[in-house]
Amino acid sequence: MQVKCVHGQPLIFGKNRDKGIRLNGNQLEVVKIGENGITEKDILVHDKTTEDTGIHMMLAHMMPPHFPVAIGVIRDVKAPTFNDSLDQVIENEKAASKIKCMDDLLNSGSTWTID
Repeated sequence: MQVKCVHGQPLIFGKNRDKGIRLNGNQLEVVKIGENGITEKDILVHDKTTEDTGIHMMLAHMMPPHFPVAIGVIRDVKAPTFNDSLDQVIENEKAASKIKCMDDLLNSGSTWTID
């Protein structure tokens, strides 16, 4: 069982497309459309571009048998990659460091001269 994550579309699934994912408080739940007054308007609409990772993480962690597996693009936001962030940290540390070459390193800290 799987639910296709399509941006801007409700999370509906099932052979008869009669089941959906609803946000109930801060939890996801599987509901059947047409039962207990549930309509398509109650079904969670997928937004892959929202900055908050909360619902994206919940979708990614859905597992059978209680939930379908989410397939498709779950999250797509403009943000620096881990490598970009790490490169920036390294550049900042290099710029702030007093040690620029091997001689700087060897002559740093406690040193002494042997006569």
